[in-house]
Amino acid sequence: SYGGTFEEYLKSLDILYVEDEEAVRELIEKRLLRHFGKIYTAPNGEVGLYKFDTYRPRIVITDIRMPIMNGIEMLEGIKEKRSDVKEIG
Repeated sequence: SYGGTFEEYLKSLDILYVEDEEAVRELIEKRLLRHFGKIYTAPNGEVGLYKFDTYRPRIVITDIRMPIMNGIEMLEGIKEKRSDVKEIG
C-alpha cells in the first residue's frame, strides 16, 4: 500500500511510450510529464524493447503500427521478460 498522495504515487511511476510519429510522441510525452515521474520514449518497437530492458519501466504505452518492429511484437518480447508490465496498445 502506498502511503503518499495520489499525485505523489503518479510521480513515482515511470513510463515507456513508443510512437513512430515524432510530433505525436513529443506531444504525448509533454502531457505524460505533467502527471508521471520519468518518461522514456522510443520511435519503434526495437528501440522500445531496448529501453524496456535498460530502464524496466512500470508502464508501457505503445502504438501498434510502427516500422522495424511493431507494437505487438514489442509487447510479446516484453511479456517474455516480465509479465507484470501494464500495457496500453
